[in-house]
Amino acid sequence: MARGLALLAVGVGAYYGLELADQVLMDRLAGGRQDLVIEPIESPPAPSPPPPRVAASSEGPGNAYVRRAALMLEEHSTVGVRIDQHGWIDGEPVKASGQYYQLGAGGQRQFLLEQTGQLAGFPTRLLRVSDSRFMWTDLAWGDPSQPNRSVTRVDLRKVRRAVEGSEDEEDQPLSDDPSAWSRFGGLPMLLAGLDESFTFGQPWLMQFRNERVAAMVGRWRPERLKQLYGHEEVPPRTPNHVVIALSETTGFPVLVEYRDNKDPLSAEGLADKTLLTSSNRPLFKLDLGAPTFDEHLDSRLFSYRPTKDDWSDQTDREVRLAAQSAGVVR
Repeated sequence: MARGLALLAVGVGAYYGLELADQVLMDRLAGGRQDLVIEPIESPPAPSPPPPRVAASSEGPGNAYVRRAALMLEEHSTVGVRIDQHGWIDGEPVKASGQYYQLGAGGQRQFLLEQTGQLAGFPTRLLRVSDSRFMWTDLAWGDPSQPNRSVTRVDLRKVRRAVEGSEDEEDQPLSDDPSAWSRFGGLPMLLAGLDESFTFGQPWLMQFRNERVAAMVGRWRPERLKQLYGHEEVPPRTPNHVVIALSETTGFPVLVEYRDNKDPLSAEGLADKTLLTSSNRPLFKLDLGAPTFDEHLDSRLFSYRPTKDDWSDQTDREVRLAAQSAGVVR
């Protein structure tokens, strides 16, 4: 149950992009089928450099598309979209739906994720909101009349300094790279985490919900697995691979689906083209609706004030994770 709540609290897609790595680092510190493939994409976008913590040799032809998608998200003043997610945790279903809103970009990005649904048979509600200075996570589960509740806060300014490697309390981060804010950046966090963790193969043009998308399969970057587990055996719950679909026109991620080793689609030797279909029982699946861009959003939407004093501050934990992940010695 605790693991399931953690998955929902961070957003299930982001969990396997980044949160899985966080837990390992902390231990060390402490839809219908879419079978019609139209054609392969022959000409990738102009390459952008990979994240500094991954090897160029593990780059795939699809990674540049994922990075471009993150950059295209940053070009919009606002983003709004419905997100449905479902999957299985230890044989129990997870199903949640809600809205995501994003205002601004880079270090000034504000976002809100609101989800309600069922987690292992328990009604669950998640609110994660960031005004770019603080990020709050308000999670409630169980009996709606008397729910269990967890409220946490992170000081993002301190985390950003850890990412940038700055010791100056007044320093402001200078990087405009979305991956620099991936730890707490909403959808850009998801894309940056995917790019950093997976090698994406040949993109294929497909039809999905009456629009053309670039669909591709991501398999673990070897250096990422080594960073997570060293010479230890990879846990069976670790995803085998991920499938992502990006809108051909906007680059927006419309589908992210993770499969585990028990999935028939994870059988050894299957070609990427064979995997570009929906799993009957995905580990986790994010289905994103039609997004709206550049519409007015009231900044008060991204303000949060706890109703009680029983919240906890997790800034120190996140600073240690960010510093470790960025290779900063503290």
